[in-house]
Amino acid sequence: MKKLRIAAIAAALPLVLCAACGAADQSLGLSANWYSNTNNTNLAGTSETAEYTVTFEPEKENADFTAEYTDGVYKTTLRDENISSAEGNPLGYHFHTELTVKGRFILKGERGEEFTDTVVSDVWFLSVAEGLRPVRSEKRSDCHVPVAGASSVAASVLHYTYSYTTIYTADLSSATVLFTQTVPEEKSSETVLKLKGRTSYLDNEQILFAIRGLNLQTAFTFRSVNPVQLLPATVQGAAGEGEERKETFSVNGVSEERTVSVAKTSISYTGTYRGGSQVLYYAQRTSPTANAYRNILIRAEVPALESLGTYVYSLKAVTFNEK
Repeated sequence: MKKLRIAAIAAALPLVLCAACGAADQSLGLSANWYSNTNNTNLAGTSETAEYTVTFEPEKENADFTAEYTDGVYKTTLRDENISSAEGNPLGYHFHTELTVKGRFILKGERGEEFTDTVVSDVWFLSVAEGLRPVRSEKRSDCHVPVAGASSVAASVLHYTYSYTTIYTADLSSATVLFTQTVPEEKSSETVLKLKGRTSYLDNEQILFAIRGLNLQTAFTFRSVNPVQLLPATVQGAAGEGEERKETFSVNGVSEERTVSVAKTSISYTGTYRGGSQVLYYAQRTSPTANAYRNILIRAEVPALESLGTYVYSLKAVTFNEK
């Protein structure tokens, strides 16, 4: 199904968008763990940037059809911003991400042409007091998708260029999804989705950030909008496993090997088209008032399409402000 191929392109980090409706709503208990003082309620002056290297671990059992990806970079930016909405211009968060990675597919030893995949996303949402309620999100993708069973390496790749925008009502009773595709063919659509609940929804593009605000010692469930399949969806997260990891990354310009207490969790959509689970490693809160690593995502393992392997995102550098 072409829709599922487009959806799975989002393995660029926000969740693989393959899902159907699921369990009942559940409100999330959130803390502002992206600040040193996790009790901070003043959004003004929020600023954070992070950069990850993206590598690829191929699935060894796929002998005939394989992939290689190189020079992968994933960047995120968090800042406060007055958000234009039907409610006026409330102060909230703007979370921006960029992924770039080069790749090629290999069929029975024949190497295909190199391509470059890019995914850019923006999402605007409100404070912890508002349950990080999403207001609007945008995503733009230019990606190449593998085709299993192709007769030639040239036929083993599909190129898609598309974008979508999701706009939420203030009471989260509905969301409007605007979809535009330019490659391989031009098409567009506008769909209004009816939602349930108020504080248990997160936009797909904010999920990896929002998990920083959760207590990962327990399992969690929330709902999200799948803008490709045009369905509300349930996301389930496993209780985090605590472990100590030695990782080398830069904090505010100082690069060194660090021992970090992390929670290892996994998330996936429920339903028929749930996609593969993503394994995520988040730094854990060191102190409510002196949170050294701000619960930053340290590492992510994201399954590729057609079981070709796993993308691994590793934190390279992060810059925190003094809040």
